[in-house]
Amino acid sequence: MNITTRNESLLGLYNETYLGDDAYFGDFFFAVHESYLSIHGYLSLTICIFGTITNILNIIVLTRKEMESPTNKILTGLAVADMLVMIEYIPFSFHNYIQTNQTDEERFALPWAVYTLIHAHVSVVGHTISTWLTVILAVWRYLAVRFVTLLS
Repeated sequence: MNITTRNESLLGLYNETYLGDDAYFGDFFFAVHESYLSIHGYLSLTICIFGTITNILNIIVLTRKEMESPTNKILTGLAVADMLVMIEYIPFSFHNYIQTNQTDEERFALPWAVYTLIHAHVSVVGHTISTWLTVILAVWRYLAVRFVTLLS
């Protein structure tokens, strides 16, 4: 069974996609992808706004004088890294998933191409920082539990 559909890709491009009998993901996952694409922009925008607000609250609480500790400094860094990733994703999500009625000239304008390039790098760096801060936090907690008698 060969299906030819006109679908919207991740960057909002309209491409002719040919799906043959050997499509490894099957019709079910393609249908899930197609139905989720229409809500992704709004869902990600909501999550990013909520996450930014809660990370600001985390930063406010964790940077108080009485909350100073090595663990809280790591958690503050994690909140900052995650918040920057979410703030940076908001315009990308709005442009590529919510504003679907753009012309090709608007969609592929040079400023958006530059922003997409910056977005690719900032998101990778932000996620990498978050991942390594989480690893550091796990090691820190392991050491605190493992050598609890030495710290007392």
